[in-house]
Amino acid sequence: MNMENPYLMENIKLRQRVDELEAELEHLKESVDAGIEWLCIRWNLTRGQAKIIKALSTGHIMSRERLLTLFHRNENTEIRNVDSQIKRIRKKMPDINIRTVYGLGYIIEGADLRKAREAMTPPQDTIAYLEARP
Repeated sequence: MNMENPYLMENIKLRQRVDELEAELEHLKESVDAGIEWLCIRWNLTRGQAKIIKALSTGHIMSRERLLTLFHRNENTEIRNVDSQIKRIRKKMPDINIRTVYGLGYIIEGADLRKAREAMTPPQDTIAYLEARP
C-alpha cells in the first residue's frame, strides 16, 4: 500500500521553493554588489558613498540617520558625517543633483534620478569582470 503523506509532499515543495528563492536572492545581491563596485571604480567613491547613492536612487527622501546606518556601523559616529559624505559625493558626481530637504534629509529626483540609476549600471563586459573578482 503506497500512500503518500500530503504534509510531507507539501514540505518538500516548500523546501524546493525556498531553495529557488535563495538562489534568486543570491543573484540579486551579486548584481547589487556589481553596481556598488562600479560606482566605486567609475566615480572613485568609497563603498559607503556608493551605498548612499544606491539608497538615494530609490527616489525617496532618506533621513540622515538612515544614511548613516548605510556607511557606518559605529554608534558613536556623528550625524554630521552624512553631510560630509554628501558633500564629497556632490564633488565627485557633479552631474547628479542631490537635493537637501530641510528637516527631512536628502533626495535625488527627476532627471537626476535617472542619471543616478544609469551611473550605477556597469556595462555588460564590466559586470562579468566584477563577478569574476574574488
